[in-house]
Amino acid sequence: DNFMYATVLSAFASVATLERGMEVHACSVRACLESDVVVGSALVDMYSKCGRLDYALRYFNTMPVKNSYSWNSMISGYARHGQGEEALKLFADMKLDGQTPPDHVTFVGVLSACSHAGLVKEGFKHFESMSDSYGLAPRIEHFSCMADLLGRAGELDKLEDFINNMPMKPNVLIWRTVLGACCRANGGKAELGRKAAEMLFQLEPENAVNYVLLGNMYAAGGRWEDLSKARKKMKDADVKKEAGYSWVTMKDGVHMFVAGDKSHPDADLIYKKLKELNRKMRDAGYVPQTGFALYDLEQENKEEVLSYHS
Repeated sequence: DNFMYATVLSAFASVATLERGMEVHACSVRACLESDVVVGSALVDMYSKCGRLDYALRYFNTMPVKNSYSWNSMISGYARHGQGEEALKLFADMKLDGQTPPDHVTFVGVLSACSHAGLVKEGFKHFESMSDSYGLAPRIEHFSCMADLLGRAGELDKLEDFINNMPMKPNVLIWRTVLGACCRANGGKAELGRKAAEMLFQLEPENAVNYVLLGNMYAAGGRWEDLSKARKKMKDADVKKEAGYSWVTMKDGVHMFVAGDKSHPDADLIYKKLKELNRKMRDAGYVPQTGFALYDLEQENKEEVLSYHS
């Protein structure tokens, strides 16, 4: 039935498996369920999460009836893929349509859209309208969106004031957002970043990401001694960092690799091609941004680290 199709589509959406989702879409057409609002909303959600916003919008526009799920899926899809302005335009259409009132999920998408678009004032306007215009009390996820908005905009003083005046305790996601924002500030707000890291160590003592972010913040500010201390703290806590894998799907299967990986049978050919691509990029005017190589290395070595990073 329609709920079975929606459940399967939701499962494929959660892992962004576009091909399988399209197969289920074809099955729903044969079952004459394509115009069903439950299936239709699940299709919009699946296509948007798989990055095919063109398909999602095309299907969204043909839906005879739209519910909150379909509106929210399309708005969140735009926000998720960095199209904040489009998300806000669609939110305006939703209000103009008047058939479906915005809910808590809607505002997560709207606030996320403002964050990606760098619209601080508009973000606060929508945040305040939740309670003023719609009677919706902001939840922790909305405060998290606002923290992300201020962090991305580099408004770290306002971010600190915001979290200090929250009606609930900041959660892990908010503190990690604060620490990430301090990393991007090139060490300019090291004390705030250190405070965020200490809170994360209390909440997630075994999560290596928190130690790595703290180290990255110190490295971005050239504070190599503090970086060494952060790494020692991680070692003393017996926390292990798992290697970050990248993967690519080719016709003969899935190939996984890590930075500097030479275990692939065709490693020599891969590195030869990589050097060729690097040469072409430099000829086209590319200059390595060695500030992202968070180690106390010589310039040449930093460039090499960036070249082989996954």
